[in-house]
Amino acid sequence: MADPENFSPPKEEGLDKVISGLRAISSIVSIVPGMQWVPIPTELALQFLGTPYQKRLEQWMEMVGEALQEIMVQQKLCSEDLQKNQLLFDYVLKATPIALRNNHEIKKEALKRIIQNAATPDPDEVFLQAALHFIDNGTGWHFLILKFLANPKDWESENDRKIPRVFGMDLYFVIKEAYPELKPNSDLLEQILIDLWNWGLINSHPDRDTLLKDDAPSEVVLLYWTGLRPS
Repeated sequence: MADPENFSPPKEEGLDKVISGLRAISSIVSIVPGMQWVPIPTELALQFLGTPYQKRLEQWMEMVGEALQEIMVQQKLCSEDLQKNQLLFDYVLKATPIALRNNHEIKKEALKRIIQNAATPDPDEVFLQAALHFIDNGTGWHFLILKFLANPKDWESENDRKIPRVFGMDLYFVIKEAYPELKPNSDLLEQILIDLWNWGLINSHPDRDTLLKDDAPSEVVLLYWTGLRPS
């Protein structure tokens, strides 16, 4: 059995062909008379893509390696077992381009949790696809609002604030109390909640449902957030 502590992720490069192609163009043009103007933008593109891309790729591969190590330890598997898991392989490949085009750590951590969820004995592929779509298309506000709704009590503890409980209060009221900066941006908030509803991430429609209990909005708003499921 392979030692998970010594497991290291492969250093695969997703943009190798693009970067190699640019280098080839640069080398060819540099020896063709009358085309000396091309290498300047080509080299600029190489500088822009090369180092930042490689750094981002290596950081993500480290996170993938950490996720795989945790799976191996928790499920007592070896690397050969992981390689046989085609669904896990699928979601590593699906998550990687999303991670490479995002610099938000919260999104990368969510993608890491999706990889871990894909390795569970009976993964919910509908949930995994919805979560991938959310991570790829959601903004910072989408994440903040969904995380708040997933567990308002935790949010209150972390922010040392209490959200007023009013019988029949709606989602707009709750979120604007948590984030006063959204009070003058009702259209933005409405669009975010509609997005979350359309993506299947909240169970209460923002325009039809109200929060009927005064103990916690999460009891009515059933949320699925990047690997975190309600108990």
